Amino acid sequence: DCVVAPEQAGKNFAAKVLQFVEHVRQRYTISQPVSITTHNHFPTAAGLASSASGFAALALGLNELFKLNLNKQELSQLARLGSGSAARSVFGGFVVWHKGLRTNGTDCFAEQLFPADHWPTLRIIVVVVDASVKKMSSREGMRLTVQTSPSFSSWCTESETRIAQMRQAIAARDLERVGQLTEADWYGMYHAMQDTTPSLNYLSNASWAVIETVRQLRATGVSCYFTTDAGPNVKILCEEKDADAVERAVATVAGVKQIMQCRVAGEPVARPFETSDYAPPFDKLRVNGGSAGFLRAIGKEQNNHNRNNIITSTFPPPVRPEPVEGANRTGIHTIKVPGKLMLAGEWSVLEPGNQCIVLPVNRLAVCQIQPAPAPTFSTPTLCTFNVPINYHNGMLSLESDNPTLNIARAALQTTVQFLHENNIALKPFALSVNTDQFFFKGQKVGFGSSAAVCVGITRALLEFHAFLPPFVLIPRPSTLRDRTLRVLPQGRREGPLVPSLVEGSGCSGLKAKNLQYPAKPVRPELVERVGRSWVEGPRLTVFKLATLAHYHAQKKIGSGFDIAASTFAQPILYQRFDAAWLATQETKKITDIVRQPWQDLAIQPITLPANLRLCVGFTGASASTTQLAQRITNFKNNQPDQYNAWCKAANYNVQILAKMLEKNDQEMIISLLNNQQKMLSILSKISDTQLETPALTALISSAQQAGAGAKFSGAGGGDCGIAVCFEKNIEEHIKDSWLKLGIEILEDITL
Repeated sequence: DCVVAPEQAGKNFAAKVLQFVEHVRQRYTISQPVSITTHNHFPTAAGLASSASGFAALALGLNELFKLNLNKQELSQLARLGSGSAARSVFGGFVVWHKGLRTNGTDCFAEQLFPADHWPTLRIIVVVVDASVKKMSSREGMRLTVQTSPSFSSWCTESETRIAQMRQAIAARDLERVGQLTEADWYGMYHAMQDTTPSLNYLSNASWAVIETVRQLRATGVSCYFTTDAGPNVKILCEEKDADAVERAVATVAGVKQIMQCRVAGEPVARPFETSDYAPPFDKLRVNGGSAGFLRAIGKEQNNHNRNNIITSTFPPPVRPEPVEGANRTGIHTIKVPGKLMLAGEWSVLEPGNQCIVLPVNRLAVCQIQPAPAPTFSTPTLCTFNVPINYHNGMLSLESDNPTLNIARAALQTTVQFLHENNIALKPFALSVNTDQFFFKGQKVGFGSSAAVCVGITRALLEFHAFLPPFVLIPRPSTLRDRTLRVLPQGRREGPLVPSLVEGSGCSGLKAKNLQYPAKPVRPELVERVGRSWVEGPRLTVFKLATLAHYHAQKKIGSGFDIAASTFAQPILYQRFDAAWLATQETKKITDIVRQPWQDLAIQPITLPANLRLCVGFTGASASTTQLAQRITNFKNNQPDQYNAWCKAANYNVQILAKMLEKNDQEMIISLLNNQQKMLSILSKISDTQLETPALTALISSAQQAGAGAKFSGAGGGDCGIAVCFEKNIEEHIKDSWLKLGIEILEDITL
């Protein structure tokens, strides 16, 4: 056997082709060797279904060469063994691919819905922004997505519904409906890839620029819609009358390398090889189509060209998104929610208008929800399983008085009531929440497990009842700034910030500034307008519902920063809502509270320097935030002036630190973090509250002596301390010194 293919096909391509050929020979008892030459006239392995057309061409060619006389359904099943998407490429026109349930695959095949001439005016504009081979193949990307993406199963379920709707839309030649369904399914695919572990991102900046151009065209009245496969290149659907205008518009986008205007393809053909099928040299093929495969039978003692035994399979260039391969249809929907780590702003953030810097951490609450005969709740971490849930007329209760379930109970009650207010009938479910990752050597670490549980339960119920779509993440270019969200203040008090009024705090030399960050517009399809800013609608709804549940379960002492970190899953500058204002809203329906702006709420992205090194140490003692909060509250009530002065000074330090992080001013970052620790030490002293234990003092001192910025993180009283530096040798020195002090080092913290 011999395979000749372009270099960009990859080193494993020939082996895959020969494996496919050998399978055909064994299935049909054929021993004849073959020589295969293949070529695409569009980019290979760049997200344009080159493998699908290639293996479909191979299946058609082998069918003719070996005289197998397979019908189209059998050819579809055969081609699928080479590339799943090849099952649909043996047809022309509009094709549906049946998923199949049998283990032998006999019910997994494609069939034609409508011939190509059903919609002769439909055009597909293929915009090539990168013709190079993908770093990760579609097959490998799909394998990872199936195995690790929490949203994969829900995307598959939603796609089944869209397929039925798509049949009707194509039958009616309704471009608007076809385009809407196509983009909706693309969003599902994009989200599934984003929350795969590791996250998959095939799109480039040029890809997003083309997509934005399509949206702008549509806003001006041009009917056009986009989609992509597992690759950077964009396909645009439009009518013939708009095709030239669309092509001209995308041609102006920086990074566009090639544009192909296509019609829906007709039937592929397999025929005897003709001299006109190629022009010398042999690898410079001249064919009218997207993929061509040349197969030649070779006798045992014959190695010359025998053109009577050469078959050429030629495909017009149908451009279609690749369907899902190997969908997991167990019905279990998995959601992973990160915990939090406070960088700066402890305690002061509890007051209106004050801010903190908080990071999401790679310690996850894992929630799983699936249909069940009756509602139940489980938490394996607490060895609690299948607790019955009673539900009547919007009211929900757990058949358990276990106080450790209060957070889960509040999240369930709040979300179910919200669904009831929105006329969503509760479907029976089995919900499980696992927080094992928040424990280290049997001890709970203060990474905000209760907030993560609240967010996870809220998301699980909303997505299970299809009230909200799965979260759509802003794309992830090289910096966090480009992929983060803005929620600017509602009713925020403007004006200069107040400088330090606490003697010896280290802030007295700083001048007050109004550090406002402008809203950065992002694509409106992903977000909704909130005041002056754009924010991702689904996440904001989840944040407010989870905050309401957590706030009341914690007896109204929380600020919501941990909920924000778990919901938005990115470093943020967080400003607490006005708790007094929220108290005045308690008589309203939950829906009304959620859908109105929240007084003083602000969530601002923070761009961490790329070379920032974060060390986290655990002292081995878990703190009680509730007890510490009570002591700080007593101090606030007894010494309001001193307390308010401290809060203003601490908040100013946080604001400056946020600005320095944006500027990557390393010296100031370290200085301000150390200054923040001084502020916390002052609070500990003036409130007569032990926020800094001896173990934390040793952790902080050793890191500062090494040249890092160090402080405890969170409420204090034990738990975790952090150190920030920018050099590897300093990081290693810090970890060595911590180990000598008996400090446990928590690795792999940042998302």
